[in-house]
Amino acid sequence: MNKLETKILETWLRIPRWVRLFTLSVITILVIFVALFKGIEALFYIETLSFGKILFCLGIALFFLFILYTFSTKG
Repeated sequence: MNKLETKILETWLRIPRWVRLFTLSVITILVIFVALFKGIEALFYIETLSFGKILFCLGIALFFLFILYTFSTKG
């Protein structure tokens, strides 16, 4: 590692663990909610969606369903 990478790592490790986890969790939840609301908003204007975007949305939905199914069958 060079000096800059070492300095960034040391600074990151000085931050308490709960602050790092909380910050990363909030950012992740925010991104998911923004994507969710933008997707719902796009459904109201479905005539503006192209076929490629519709296929992309279906693929993402199938991916989420697969994740939910995987976690629900493990328990």
